[in-house]
Amino acid sequence: MRFVLVGLPGVGKSTVGPLLANATRGRVAKEDTPTFNYIEDALVDPAQYAALSQVEFMLDKARTELASNCETLWQEDDTRYTHHVWTRALARDGRIDSRAASLLNDLAFVLDATCPQPAGIVALELSLAEIEQRIAARGRTYEVSAGKLDKGFRRLLAALDHEHRRYVTSASGVDPPLWRIDASQTPEAIAREVIACTRAPADRPSA
Repeated sequence: MRFVLVGLPGVGKSTVGPLLANATRGRVAKEDTPTFNYIEDALVDPAQYAALSQVEFMLDKARTELASNCETLWQEDDTRYTHHVWTRALARDGRIDSRAASLLNDLAFVLDATCPQPAGIVALELSLAEIEQRIAARGRTYEVSAGKLDKGFRRLLAALDHEHRRYVTSASGVDPPLWRIDASQTPEAIAREVIACTRAPADRPSA
């Protein structure tokens, strides 16, 4: 059974995921950015690398989804979210052109038809101002310049926030279920709320 944790950079997916995996005796599929070859290049030179980085991310997500079995798996951002939010935000911000966006749409169509749906989607949500503060504090070189959030990355975050809201609206009320969680809580409180939301009805204690 696979659940997907979605949300903008800095909302806490990498912190909450291991707590959820421990509580459910499952495992977490982390979005470990050092394993990706083009992420930093894509932010520095998007015209050359942004689309290539997206292909790498989407294929990595698809491998996780196709390999998942009956165990409880908590995945950070699946193929669908990576495309619907990140590809559209990159296009909105002018980091990929229409030809690259069209090619990514075709790839997403094939992967969507191939990969199984998750059991549920957990959207971790935080205000854009709080996200910017968290990202500035963690100090990754491709996000922060001279101790401040890079202007270009701030613009990309705004585009991501817009597309995230569109995604959540379109995914709400349909299968698989989507739960919106306030990510301003402590990681432990978030994990407890997520467990309560995602627990199967038959597993919930009676009133």
